[in-house]
Amino acid sequence: MRNIIKTILHSGFGVLLVCTFAAPVWADAKASYEEKVKVNDQTIGVIAGVINYVCPKLVDPTLGLCHP
Repeated sequence: MRNIIKTILHSGFGVLLVCTFAAPVWADAKASYEEKVKVNDQTIGVIAGVINYVCPKLVDPTLGLCHP
């Protein structure tokens, strides 16, 4: 049995098997990452909108700290 496993791994077939099963996992991880980045970008946009709305009401406009 060990000889069969060694033969499969040394023949490159093992690499093919690993790549075949790893590709869907990688695709799922990449899709999950991209979805999280999208949600984070949307959250940053909401926070920036709130800051831009609140800043002029809280900070003296002559300081020039608030940006539209």
